[in-house]
Formats: sequence, C-alpha cells, structure tokens
Amino acid sequence: MQTGENLKLDQIAGEELKVLAAPLGNLMKDFRTEQSLDKENTIAEEYLKKYGWIKGEKFVCLNVRDSAFFNESKEVHNHNAFRNSDIDDYEAAVNYLLNMGYWVVRMGRKVERPFKIKHSRLIDYGVDPNSSDLLDIWLSKNCYFFISTGTGIDSVALMFKKQTLIVNVLPIIYIISWVNGITLPKRLFWNSGKELSLIEHLNNSYGNTHQYIEKGIKVVDLSPGEIRFAVKEMVDEFNQNDYAPTLMHNEALEFIERNKKDPFFLYYASPLPHLPLQAPEYWVKHYHKKFGDEDPYTGSSYYPNRTPRATYAAMISYLDEQVGELIEKLKEINQYENTLIIFTSDNGPSWVDHVDYKFFNSTGKFVNSRRTMKGSVSEGGIRVPMIASWPNKIKAGSKSNHISAFYDFFETACDVAGIDNEIQTDGVSFYPEMIGGVQAKHDYLYWEYPASGGLQAIRMGKWKGVKNNLFKNPSKLKLFDLSYDEKELNDVSSKNPEIVKELEQKLKEAHSTPYLKEFIIPSLEQ
Repeated sequence: MQTGENLKLDQIAGEELKVLAAPLGNLMKDFRTEQSLDKENTIAEEYLKKYGWIKGEKFVCLNVRDSAFFNESKEVHNHNAFRNSDIDDYEAAVNYLLNMGYWVVRMGRKVERPFKIKHSRLIDYGVDPNSSDLLDIWLSKNCYFFISTGTGIDSVALMFKKQTLIVNVLPIIYIISWVNGITLPKRLFWNSGKELSLIEHLNNSYGNTHQYIEKGIKVVDLSPGEIRFAVKEMVDEFNQNDYAPTLMHNEALEFIERNKKDPFFLYYASPLPHLPLQAPEYWVKHYHKKFGDEDPYTGSSYYPNRTPRATYAAMISYLDEQVGELIEKLKEINQYENTLIIFTSDNGPSWVDHVDYKFFNSTGKFVNSRRTMKGSVSEGGIRVPMIASWPNKIKAGSKSNHISAFYDFFETACDVAGIDNEIQTDGVSFYPEMIGGVQAKHDYLYWEYPASGGLQAIRMGKWKGVKNNLFKNPSKLKLFDLSYDEKELNDVSSKNPEIVKELEQKLKEAHSTPYLKEFIIPSLEQ
C-alpha cells in the first residue's frame, strides 16, 4: 500500500513525465496525420531550396557539440566537457566536402558561434531560427552521411542506417556501437607526453573530465588534418574508383588470353545490371540526355542515385559493351568460330525500388507488376532469354521454342564436351536442339520457392499449375493454359479436374526435402 507521501511523489513524477513527453507527442501526432510524409518532405525540401539546393543533390550533416551546449565555454571541469569540440577544427573537412561538390548542413540547436566559412553550399542550420524538430529528423534521415561529435541527433541518423562518423568523442564508454557508426575518440596523453596504450585507454573510461585531469591525463582533440582525413575516407567509401564489373571483366579477358592455346570453360556471372545503381559516367550521361531529368533515388535500400533510370540503362549498355569485348577477344585469338557462347539470366526482372519497371516495361508481354517478376513463379519471374552462339555448330538466326531449365545446363555442358555424366540430375541436355538434332523433352518442369509466402509451380506441356501461401494457408492449385494465357490471368482449374489431379500428383513426386533447413516449407513435408 502506498503512503500519502509516496502517492504525492508519484503524482509529481507523472506530471513531469507528461511535460517531458508533450513535445514528442505533438511531433508524433504530426507524423500520424494523413499525407504527413509528403508534408514533411515538402517542408524540408522547400527549406533547402531557399539556399539554392536542387532536389537530388547530396548533402552531408555536420553536428559539432561545442561548449555552448552548457553555456560553459571555458569550464574544463564540466562533467560533459570531454564531448565538446571546436567548430574551427572542422573547417578543413568542410572545405574538402564543398570542393567535392557536396552540400554541408551544420546541425545543432545550441552553437557557440557561426561557421567562419562562407560558401553557397554551406547551410549554417545551427544558427537558423527556423530550425525545428521536423527538419532535424528529415535532414538526419536524408543526408548522404552524418558527421558528429557523439550527441543527440546523430542517433536519428544511425537509426535510419545512415553511415555516421563520430569524431572527438570521450570517454570510451561513449563510443558508438552501431553497425553504421565509425568512432574516432580524442587522444589521451600522460603528463609525461607519452600517449596512453590501448589497455590504458580502456582502463581510464572516466565519465568526468576532471577525473582525467586528476589522474594526470591530458585530453587532446583530433587535429583538423586528422578530421579531414577521416572525412575523406568516408567519402572514398562511397566513391570508390574500382568498379567490380570492370575488374571481373578484365579478369575474364586475361583468363581467355592465358588459355588461348587450350580448351577452356569460363563461367562469367556478371553483377550487371544488379544493385547498387552504379555505371560508367559516359553511359549515364548518354541516357540522362536521352531520358531527360528524373526524380532521384534517395537510397532507401541501397546507395542513393541522382539519375536511376539513366544509370540502370547505362548498366545494361555497359554489359552489352563487355560482351562485345569478349567476342572481339575470341576473334583476336582465332577461337571465336570454335567457341560456344551462352548468354542468359538467373531470374526475371527486378521490382526493387530503384528500378522503374513501368518505365522500362520490364516484363514485356507478361503482366508488368511486382507479383510477376523476380521472386515469383509466374512466367515473368522464371522465363529468361537465352542466346547461344557457335558459328561452327549453330545456324545463324535460328530460333527454338524448346522449354528447359537451368538444371539442364550441366547435362548440356557434358554433352558438348563429350563427357559421360555419372551424376544423376533432373537435367536434359539441350545440345541437340542447338545444332538441329533430335531433342528429348521433359515430362514436366518443377519449381518451389521458400520466399514470398512459399510458392510451388509445375509446367507440363501447355499446362501451368501454381500454388501459393504454402507457409500459412496453402492455396488450391491454380491452373493456366499457356497456349493462350501466358499472362496467367484465367484460372481454368474448375474446368480441368483431371489435369489438376495429375499435376497435384506430380508435385508430390517432384518435391524432395531440401538440405538447407531455411529452404524447407513445412506444408510440403506432410
């Protein structure tokens, strides 16, 4: 039972909590209103545009906690003074960012003085009376990356998975442990001038500045040069000069050169046009001019990109360019006529938010929607192009409607090489089809997919059977006649019960328990 005194204290505490929570509650109320995100974006973008910022241009947030935070600029015994830092020490880093073409937004509600640097792309938001909680959050969420001295708003940036550089923080207990955070603490020296070792550093994680002083430890801020170097490293992390598709391509060309006198097999799994959106500048400029200006991709799941359509198209053209170089290399070593080249893909087009699949009409003749693309068993998700070239064997311009699957390739490769395959697979060699021979066919093709709720599909002649929601509420088999319904719009299962029965039986026959437990769909194991 509570005493009268305890009850009174609880009431007081409750009222204090209400007062403290009120601003946050009001803010969250704003976020919950209809179209609040659009309103938030509009307000924030209009604020930046007043300074000349153009939507899509990259900006970096800088939040330096100076001593004005406590109104104790010269009080070294302040228990939080170790977190303070001199804004002037960041000039070199800011100048570097500005010279690289970035915008810099200086954050902070309490600042000692304005930034000395005057530049058209520097926004001294910290001294702007129009700053607000909403703008604080929006800037932290949408910046390219965040630089901070380990205080307050940088936690918002980290929460939104923004790369964050924490500099001049002390003590060790304040070092940021977020996966997106990189921490550079202040330097510690004994009065003798010797820098503390790592063990000594860890053993002196005091919470108050005066504790360091009493132990004879001098606290030294990072130099302007050290801060600039750290920021440059951060920029380089986002703007690396090495491009993986180019490195892989060059290695492929070298491989062909090394083996030009011997038979070889080259599996070339290009990452193009996979994420992230990156491509040679000359191709991006080509398509930017062709497509015109476009809304930027802000980087909700991958790196941001100013021209996502142009860059995606550029990646495809660059892949085409690389294929051409491979062919030219084969001609150079006089092996083009004697080389089988197969070009194909492992899945249908992507629906991920960086790809404007509607603009590109990515699924072609199939339904152009997320449900029929990569990660589905719809024809738009599993049908892929395949081009084969072998001047000495394959008739130029010939086409085939033969239906196959990737597990056919191993059998085909063995057939081409004249090797007897002793490993049992579900594959059927399609080599005879390529050279105009008599081609064996599958009785049926089978797929299952432990994502998107659990999917299962079977193809037998013109018939396609599909089951979904296998993890929670398995659907009945849907039946499609692909001879006239390649878009899979008309379920004809009710009109063809015998076909449904036959496909259901084949689904059971085709399934086997996956080796990896992550691939197991419980309803298929019953």
